[in-house]
Formats: sequence, structure tokens, C-alpha cells
Amino acid sequence: MSDLQIRDLASAVGFAAIAYGLFNVLISFGSGRPVAEWINPHRSYLLSLAAVLLVTAAGLLQRGSQKHQTPPAAMLEALVRTEGAKPEAVGATSFALLAATLVGLYAYCRWFHPRDPRSFSPDAPDLRTEYRRAMRHYIRWSRQLDYAAMFSIEGERSEKSVHEALPEKEVFARMRRVDGMKVADGVDPASTVGEQLARWDALATRCFSQWPGLDTLVAPARQGENVLIFFDLQFGGVFVELIQEFSSDDGSKVRVFLFAVCLNQAGLDSASATRIYSLLGRAIRHIRSGGGKARG
Repeated sequence: MSDLQIRDLASAVGFAAIAYGLFNVLISFGSGRPVAEWINPHRSYLLSLAAVLLVTAAGLLQRGSQKHQTPPAAMLEALVRTEGAKPEAVGATSFALLAATLVGLYAYCRWFHPRDPRSFSPDAPDLRTEYRRAMRHYIRWSRQLDYAAMFSIEGERSEKSVHEALPEKEVFARMRRVDGMKVADGVDPASTVGEQLARWDALATRCFSQWPGLDTLVAPARQGENVLIFFDLQFGGVFVELIQEFSSDDGSKVRVFLFAVCLNQAGLDSASATRIYSLLGRAIRHIRSGGGKARG
């Protein structure tokens, strides 16, 4: 058995590292951001690119096999068994290593970065489903928000169009840590959480009904009307935001609000919950924009 030789394997690794390093440098200098943040809005394309690289590697290896009349496995084995491996084997290994690096970058983006708001589609056939997808992603990915809902307000009528929350067991566990909620032992989690969601909906309705008064309050500052309220409570906080305002067919004013609740005080103290809410609000507005197709 021949001694282990890694010169050719090291060459393949070096080519892949140079290609990825050049990719990083070009992106970082061109965008002014780390490559992971730049690629995050369209990170799914990393998997497509990795697939292309793997197909290219397989084709290159097959071509070398036919050219040198050597099985592909023997060509790859020569990378570590003998010096002077075939160029096709070195190139195929470089492509495969670069593909693996891109898959790793995709996994890093998915694990450490929430979806970019632009990755949700304003051209979705069912906008309510797309709203719900955005809410579910930011709520469950971060675990910073407990509940989010969209309301449409026309006159005195309030309609909740979509909502999303953490799983009942998780919301129930967080409620038990809030002294003011006084969750007793032995109560049914589903009904207890359901009652709390109704309380949050009632709070949202009260905020909407008093919105004109808030507009009057801030009017003297000459900076426009109120668009966002954040209540920093003793236990967590509440976000209420005016997403859009328009006139209906009969001329009455219609306002669309986004409402979100956070029971995690640590998330508010570190501004993590505020950042996630900001991403959710941007995603909802992007979905409502109706211009262009952006999927990720």
C-alpha cells in the first residue's frame, strides 16, 4: 500500500478556498456587508449554485474517466494515494468542496439570520396566507414575539384578518412566569391561552379606538400623524403600528394595523424583540406592496 499523499488534495482544497475567498472579497467590498448578510435575502440560490457545482464536478470527473480510461473512484483515490493525480480529479474535488462550502453558508444563514423581509412574495395568490407565513417565521424563528395579528378598522368595525402565535404550551409557560397573569396550577393550557389571546385582541381594539386622540396629541409637533406605538410594560411589551390607510368605496377611512405582543422582558431589554418586530413590519409592508416577485 502506498504512503498517504495529500499534495494534490491540498491543491484542490486551495483552489476551492481561493474561489470562496475571492467571492467573499468581491461581495464585501461591493456591498459593504459580510457575505452572509448580503446573500441572506436570496439564500436559497446558494443551494441551486451548489447543485450546479456538483453536476459540473460529476461531469468533469466522468470526462477524465473516459479520457484516461480510469474509473472515477480510482481517480479520486489517486488524490491521496499517489502524487500526480489527474487534473480532472483535482478540479472535480475543488468544485465539490466549494459546493459544500456554499451549503454550509446556507445553513449558517438559516440558523443565525432570520429571513429578509424581501424574501416574502407580494405576488402571492393568497395574501393572508403570506401574511401568516411571515408572522409564523419571525415568531417561531426568534421566540421573541408571542402573538401577532393584523386588523382592519373601518369606522367602528374591527376585523382581525390573520393572526399567529407561539405554540400554546410555550405561551402558557411564559404566562406562568408573569406574576400579573396569576395562572393557577391545574388549569387547561388551551383555554387559558385562548382567553389571553382574546384579552390581547381587546387591548388592540382599545388602542385602535383611541388612535384619533393620539393623532390630535402629536399634531402640534407638525411631524405628521402617529404611526407606531410601543408600550413597554412591567412584563414584556406591546407593539401597535398603522400599516396602511385608505378610503373605501363609500369614502370612509379604512386603517390596517399590525399588533404584536412580547412577554419576554429580556428580549425587550436587549432590543432583540424590537428588531424582530421591525423585520415583521417590513415583511408585511413588502407583501402589501404588490410590486415585483421576491422569493427566498
